[in-house]
Amino acid sequence: MSGFQFKKDIGRDGGSVQKYHVDSGHATILAKGDHVKLTGTAFTDGTAEVDAAAGGAVFLGVIVGVEIDYSNETLNEQGLPASTAGYVLVNQSPTAQYEVAGDGTTALAVTEVGLNFDSTVTAATRSGGVTRSNFVLNTTTTGVNTVAQWKVISLVDGDVSTAQKIIVQPVEVYSLTSAGA
Repeated sequence: MSGFQFKKDIGRDGGSVQKYHVDSGHATILAKGDHVKLTGTAFTDGTAEVDAAAGGAVFLGVIVGVEIDYSNETLNEQGLPASTAGYVLVNQSPTAQYEVAGDGTTALAVTEVGLNFDSTVTAATRSGGVTRSNFVLNTTTTGVNTVAQWKVISLVDGDVSTAQKIIVQPVEVYSLTSAGA
């Protein structure tokens, strides 16, 4: 599994996908499945800019696509390389649901469905022309009823192993007052 994979939107038809710019100053590969935050700046064409969000931080949404750069003819590139400007498509719907892997160290119990967890943010990797998000749900810490990034909606197939897949939904949606946070 690769990062947060969109499954459905319970509030809208197909989610709310918007195009954002990424400045060449970003430090890591960005990939489909990573979540991003607004930087508080815009590109010269007026498009708001985003960058990877930290674990535990408020975020705008999840990358669902990367605009292909045809100028260098690397048509197999699926992510946005570090230090490369470009555009990403971000699902910013607060009612979108995603499937994600746990961090592999601690399995969630069925009693933790409905609790909130943060993500563990690790830079994407590229191997053999495939770019993979390495964002996972931080299942090492106990779920809380207070604010965290993601609410656990269900465990896929009732799996309670450390390799489990989890359905989550954003808890806290981004606001303009939290730009750059």
